Amino acid sequence: MAKADAGSMDTLLFLTTGTGITVTDSTFTFRIESDITRTYARRSAVFNLRVRWPGPEPRRVDLVMTGTIVVKPGVLAP
Repeated sequence: MAKADAGSMDTLLFLTTGTGITVTDSTFTFRIESDITRTYARRSAVFNLRVRWPGPEPRRVDLVMTGTIVVKPGVLAP
């Protein structure tokens, strides 16, 4: 989940496995398509990554990463 700042109530971006996040072994890959980012008025946001572990409900959810996203126009990933 990404927001303009930590105190914001509005979600700018919400990715899950299958919709923007791929997990291979212990590597997380994030992909945000240009048709999404080109509409952004903001060029940066804060994010957190939480993992919901498999298993019976209620499943454990852990915060595993926080950081900043910077959108740079014209930058493409391979």
